Amino acid sequence: MTEVTKKEFTELMTTNTEDKCPLSAALLEAQRRILSVGREARNDFHDFDYCTGDKMLEKTRGVLHGVGLTVSLVRCVHKMIQTHLVQECTFRLCHAKSGISENHIFECPIVCDRGSLDKNSFGTNTGIWKYYIRGLLALPMGEDSTGLEDEPCSRDDREETTIDSFSLTAEARKHFLKRVNDAFAEDTKWAEQMHDWANVDKPEDMTDEQLVQAVDQIPEEKQ
Repeated sequence: MTEVTKKEFTELMTTNTEDKCPLSAALLEAQRRILSVGREARNDFHDFDYCTGDKMLEKTRGVLHGVGLTVSLVRCVHKMIQTHLVQECTFRLCHAKSGISENHIFECPIVCDRGSLDKNSFGTNTGIWKYYIRGLLALPMGEDSTGLEDEPCSRDDREETTIDSFSLTAEARKHFLKRVNDAFAEDTKWAEQMHDWANVDKPEDMTDEQLVQAVDQIPEEKQ
């Protein structure tokens, strides 16, 4: 690969960059405007400082908006990878002036340590938001890179995450059951496939994990 001098690189990045790719130009400017977000919280158990998910959003939203960028969560699904429940989030990065947008996918295992699915899911979602924004703006990892607070696992770490304690609240299970039963009533062929997949005779016999995954697999036209 041909080497590019510092002068040539500067000219390349500043000459009509916005005309060529306004979204990339805006993201470049956003990364230039923020070097770090600091670490205002403390994890005494693991002895490290960290930036909470809420603070990450609070400190970076203005930077993104200042260059005309918006970030939205447009899709969030749960899926099983081997025996582990994983949350997959799709974010849309949009350049408001040009209308150009990109979808980015970020996934993370759900650690079921808070009792009900909704609490575990929302807790994971907070961490996903935090680390997606940090990666988007190329922010330094800081001391929390080895901590566990809001820390998503890599694919290699998934074997450490089990869902033996996974459970839905009674109200949440009732909601998931209704959605699955409604979808079954509309599409008997899909219902048969789900019965075979879960190895059950009816949705009521599905485990909580199976119900969550079944809802995520409902064909879009039936949702």
